[in-house]
Amino acid sequence: MTFSTSGILPAGWQTAFVGHAQRPGGGANHADGTFTVRGSGRDIGERGQPIDNFQFASQSLNGDGEIKVRLATLVVKTREPKVGIMLRESLAADSKNVALLFNPQMGVRLSVRQKDGGSSSATANHTIKTAPCWLKLVRKSDTVTGFQSTDGAAWTQVGAPVTLAMPPKILAGMPVTAGNRDESKLHTSTFDNVTVTGSP
Repeated sequence: MTFSTSGILPAGWQTAFVGHAQRPGGGANHADGTFTVRGSGRDIGERGQPIDNFQFASQSLNGDGEIKVRLATLVVKTREPKVGIMLRESLAADSKNVALLFNPQMGVRLSVRQKDGGSSSATANHTIKTAPCWLKLVRKSDTVTGFQSTDGAAWTQVGAPVTLAMPPKILAGMPVTAGNRDESKLHTSTFDNVTVTGSP
């Protein structure tokens, strides 16, 4: 399967590397209802760092809405991969964002950057540490709430709702970072049952 920054994606979707791409070969594709996202990158929301490094498959969300996915696969072959869903103001490396990020060591955590160029903070929920799992972010005005689920039916809130002022039109999608420190590898995860509801 060929990967590129243009990708083979549904209408309205795009993929791009946010920050500094360590290795070529990243990108995203969609086939048979499944998104495959592959990327390098050092981290998302690393403590003390004002920038992110990850591959992002996304579409526009205008106003209130939500993104919901099933994280189908995550096979750990890199140092500390993080994958999940994100609402992001822009593709700038230091942009405001709120994300639900999954890692088998930490479980699901709600990560937030409150201002452009600021550091990120995170609240973890350690009850789900295996994929597949379900993730959901709900935006209502300036409030974003994160949820996790094992079956897509019964949902558990992750952390407290976040107040984050962003313009009406933002990006909603799936970030993937390999968590590399030595630039050696790419990480690949797959997502299905992907829905972005609201005004595209």
